[in-house]
Amino acid sequence: MPEEFWANAAFSITPTILVGLIFWFTMRGIFRADRTERRVYAEVEAEERARMGMPPAAVSDPATTPAPAPPPLSQCRPRSGVGPLGQHRPSRYSFTRASG
Repeated sequence: MPEEFWANAAFSITPTILVGLIFWFTMRGIFRADRTERRVYAEVEAEERARMGMPPAAVSDPATTPAPAPPPLSQCRPRSGVGPLGQHRPSRYSFTRASG
């Protein structure tokens, strides 16, 4: 009986592990190809900029660039209280930027 249990457990988990490994290798390949393509594109762009006498492209790091701040509530106005299908919706929780 225990031999059947462990054999069934191994046969049950094997397809999941194999599919997970295939997915992991596929995603790894996609990310590596993207990284290589971006690096090569940056090198080509730098060569072209140098050839044309343009300054180097500014490099911004998205990890250190702060996100834009939301507008203050004094610049927001409530939306109309009618939804897209004509039903009433509370307007005090949804805001849009005030025009002008």
